[in-house]
This record gives sequence, C-alpha cells and structure tokens, in this order.
Amino acid sequence: MMTESSFSMWIELGLLVTFGVMVASLLLGFYFKARDKYGETHEKPMHATGKWRFFNRNHRSSDRMACDLRLELVDQTHLVKTGSARLLNLSTSGACMISRVTLSLGERIHGRIMSLDNERVKISGRVVWIRPGGAGAYYGIRFS
Repeated sequence: MMTESSFSMWIELGLLVTFGVMVASLLLGFYFKARDKYGETHEKPMHATGKWRFFNRNHRSSDRMACDLRLELVDQTHLVKTGSARLLNLSTSGACMISRVTLSLGERIHGRIMSLDNERVKISGRVVWIRPGGAGAYYGIRFS
C-alpha cells in the first residue's frame, strides 16, 4: 500500500517530468520555427528598404536557374545602349547580374537579352540589392 509521502513523491515526479517535456517542446518549437523562417541563412547586402536583410534560398517567390547571358542595358525606349551586364541567374520574378555600370538601390533598369532565335527580349525591373564584386558589382533585379 502507498503511503501519503510516496504518493506525493510520485505526483511531484510526474509534475517535474511534465514540466521538462513542456520546456523541451517549447525549445524545439522555437528551433523549428527559426529553421523554417531562416533555413540556410545567408546575409544579403542592403535591400531596397535600406535595411540589412537575411534571406532563405528556399523561400524565393520563384526558382532561380543559373545562366550566363549577356544583357545590354538600354534607356527607356530600348533603343540607346547605356552599358552591358552578365546575367548570372534568372527566374520569372527577377535576376542576378554583374556589371561595371554603377546603379543605385531602387533604380529602374531596362535591358535586352538576345534569345536563341536571334530575337531581342526586352526586360525591365528595379535594383533591390547590391553587393560589391571584383569585376564590377552584383545586382539583384526584381522584374516589373
């Protein structure tokens, strides 16, 4: 038969184990929430909002595909060439390019890419991030 002191000891032990499980669940919840939010975090340079941003390659609005395409930077009429760049990756929502042309955050750009059937494809967008590089600067472009 259980005495009153052994019964209370079992209740205290049960409460202690329950408390431990709750704390462990809370910590695991924070861990998985942070992992889902940031995943493999990579620091991005200044964003168009003017704040340092962290991004997750898995949380993009569309998948990026690596490429190596020449981009002619042009004025709004798409007639006068203002510079050139190299597209490094491309998606339906934006691109990453490298260029010696100096651009500013938020600046609108217009360009032409030569397609496989020798047609010029017009693109336009806005600079959303900038990272200095050895042969120019890397620019993140969000298409408009």
